This record gives sequence, structure tokens and C-alpha cells, in this order.
Amino acid sequence: MLQFYVIDNPWEGRLNVSHLRSLTDAVQTYRALPASCRKALGVRQGADAIDLVQCLPLFPHDREGEDVMALRFLDFPMWKSDPQLMEAAQELASRLHIRYCLFRRCIIPVPDRDRLPRALRGKYLWPDEPGDFDTAAQWIYVAGVGRLSAREFKSRYAGCVSHYPLVVHIGAHGMDSRGNYKGYVYIEGLTEAGRYYLRELDNEGYVPDTQRKTVYIKAGETTLVEWQNTPITGQIQITKTSADYNPMNGWPAGTPIPGTEFEIYHYRTGNLVDIVRTDKNGVAVSKPLPLDRYKVVESKAADFYGLDKTPIEAEIEHAGQIVKVAMTNKALSTNVSIKKTGYAEVMPGQDIRYTFSDIGNNSTTALTSFYWRDTLPTQAVRLNRIFTGTYNAPGNYKVVYKTNLSNGEYRTMYDNLSTQKNYTLDASPTALGLASNEYVTEFMFIFGVAPANFRQVEAPKVDCKVLSTVKGGSSFTNAADVGGVYNGQWIQAVTRWTTRVYGKPAKLPTTGY
Repeated sequence: MLQFYVIDNPWEGRLNVSHLRSLTDAVQTYRALPASCRKALGVRQGADAIDLVQCLPLFPHDREGEDVMALRFLDFPMWKSDPQLMEAAQELASRLHIRYCLFRRCIIPVPDRDRLPRALRGKYLWPDEPGDFDTAAQWIYVAGVGRLSAREFKSRYAGCVSHYPLVVHIGAHGMDSRGNYKGYVYIEGLTEAGRYYLRELDNEGYVPDTQRKTVYIKAGETTLVEWQNTPITGQIQITKTSADYNPMNGWPAGTPIPGTEFEIYHYRTGNLVDIVRTDKNGVAVSKPLPLDRYKVVESKAADFYGLDKTPIEAEIEHAGQIVKVAMTNKALSTNVSIKKTGYAEVMPGQDIRYTFSDIGNNSTTALTSFYWRDTLPTQAVRLNRIFTGTYNAPGNYKVVYKTNLSNGEYRTMYDNLSTQKNYTLDASPTALGLASNEYVTEFMFIFGVAPANFRQVEAPKVDCKVLSTVKGGSSFTNAADVGGVYNGQWIQAVTRWTTRVYGKPAKLPTTGY
């Protein structure tokens, strides 16, 4: 029965090994380790052990690594024929979203097992040296380095143990069933120098150039003839519609959505080949693209719709084909709320408490620069303390304030506060170090990014002191607001609470008998 292990920093001389019975436990332990360290997850059976996944830097100066599938187990019949190990490897590739493999001391993209590139279908690798299929590679493209010949690559990375090169493309000879090289046709056996004529008859994936070419051959020399071919193309058409009713613009489900942007990538290489935007009919059409497989990814959603970055595959298989892709977006709504209550009536010199409720981001999307703020009626009250309350999403925030002498600038009152703790903040002039004639005019809680449905749990409260100089019969209003930014626009709400100041009723005149 297979057992699993996780190694922390296996190449730095400090072997921290954890032995685990299940793949789930192994994945959790592996994920808990930071990507900045070299780590490995493997299997063992008795005294035999082998790595399945290693965390390796893709470039020499990367501080963090990428989870890479180590394919060395395929070289051992014992491991290769073990169905449990093969199942574990497939499960790891899925759970860890593996994009690269470690193969023969190179990091390479995960092979597409579904289908070969169109240019290689029906072709066979043709090694320059019999029995050595590695020599079929004519050039190797290393990320961050460029194209190297097979000889340069072997010389450059021979014995390299500090870093594995990231190989993203390989150019190789391929031979079809008629004995022709992919991209090359070698004509041998010409016994006489002189003038020859060539004509292209067929070229899969390209429009053949049937114009006859004249070639002059010299004895003992190889003459190179180049053809420029126009690729056979098709297009990708994307239709974007609303998945549901949108309360922001009133569009019902099924309405075409203009203004959505998409990026189209070559499926195998990952290269960006086109960027398109839907028109008023919700339709976007790519430029003519060569016959091949592509990946369509939404890069920018229209106003009031959520971004869906789920990739959609599209393959152009014949000339002039328009591959149609239909996609939907869910509606976004933006809304924030805050409510404030306090005493209905107070006397001069009395303490007053304000309570805040319903503070939240009620949007279906996150808001940036999220805050809530209280503006004090300084003609009537002075701030003493703040009870922060708690909030339903983990994170940190800070409290800032302005005074009558701060020239409109905010000062930090308290920083790095946890949303999960209810603090009592001393906001008196003494605690804040204010001047004798200085007082707080407003304070603000700053959260940064507030996810959808972010809201308070325990209610914040504020204690103030009513000035003894306020006149009976007067009133004062405390205003509070909340807000956040979506797509460059502020979403805000305001609440107010008015309090009366008690005054002695005027003495009524007395009447005699």
C-alpha cells in the first residue's frame, strides 16, 4: 500500500520529512508550506520512495517556486505499472493545478494528451543519429534565454544542478508517411548541375503556392528554396448575453451585452493572438486565424456585470469556418448601508451614546476603498471613546480622524486593528494629545477591500459628552456615511440622527381669585 511523504527544503541540507497515510493529508501538508521554499511530495512503498511533485523556480532569480510534476517515476517499471501511483499522480495534477513537468532535467509545459499540434499529425520524429531520438530536436527555446541549438543547449546545461531550464518550444524534424520532412523537402539524386523547375502541389493548413519556381543547381552544393505560404484561416465569433435580470440597468435575462472584452490565446503555446470586444449586439469576431485550437478568456466585463474568466476552447478546423461561442455573465448590483441611532433628548453636560447598525457592503461584488465615517456635531458634543464592533470577514483596518486644527488632513488614531475583535478606543483629547483648544470633528474606519456581503457583527458605539453651553430647546444632528469604489465610481450611503436639548418650560402666569 502506498504511503506519502512531504519534504521541506530538501536541497538546503535541512531534511524535514513528514510521513502521511493519505493523499489528502499529504496535499494539505504540502500546501501549508510556503512557495518560497523548495519542497517535495512523494510516495513510498517499503524501502522504495520517489518524488511526484516538487516546488521549483521557473527562472533563476525567482523567490517563489511553481508546483512541478516530477516524471522520473516513468523511468521505473515498478512505479510506472502501479495503478495506485498513476492515479495519485493524476489526482495531484488536478488538485495542485499542475502546469509544468520535470523531464530529463528540464521543466516543460504539461503535454496535451488529447491531440498533437496540427502540424505534427501523421508525422514521425526523425533523429539525426539512429537510436537517439533526442537528436530529432533541431532547436530548443528556453524561457528567458531564447533559441538554442541542440548542441548549445546540452553544453549550456550539462551538469547544471542549481536550476532547471524552462523549455517552452522545441523545433524537430518530422517525417510523414511519404518520407518528407515537416517543413522541409530534400531532393537528392540530382546528377547534373543546371536549371530545374519546382512547383508546390499541396501544403496542409496553408494555401499552396502553385507558381513555378526556377532553381539553378551547382555540383557539390545544396541550394535552399523558400516558399512563403498564406495560412488557411477561419474566425471565432463570441456572443455574450445576460444570465439573469440586471437591476442596475433593467436588462432582462438573455439581453446581448456590449462592451465585454476577450483575449484569444493559442491553446498549445499560450501566446496571445487577438483581443476582441462585443458590439451593440453582444457579438465579437476575431481576426482571421490559422487552423488550430484556441482558448477564449474574458478579460474585462461590461458595466454592472461580473467578470467570468473561465476559459472556453474553440478549434478552427477548415477554411472559412466561423466557430461560434456563446457565453453569459451574471448581473452585479452595488449597494452599501449604514444606520445610526442615539438619544432622542439630552440635557447640557450629559453623556450621549450613538449606536451604528447595518454597516455593510450589500453588493454582489467587492468594493475597494471601503470605509464608514462619523461627522460629529461639534457645536454640541465632544468625542470620548469608540467601541469598534466586529465584522464578518477577517482582515485589518485603521481609524483616522480630523480636528478643528488639522487643516482638513486626517491623522491616524489607531492602526492594524482586527475585524474579529471589539476594541474600546480612548479618543479623548488627552489620549490623542490634542491642544487645549483642539477637538475631534470626524473619525473614519478604513478597510481597503470589502468583499461582497461584508458587514458588521457586533455593533460599533460612540460615547460623547454634551457641552454644558448648549441651549435648552435647541437640537443638533450627527451624520454618518459609508462608501466604497466599484469600477471607478463611489457607492455611498448616509444616515443622520437628530437630538433635542431639554429646556425648562416657560413658567405660566398664575391667576388669583
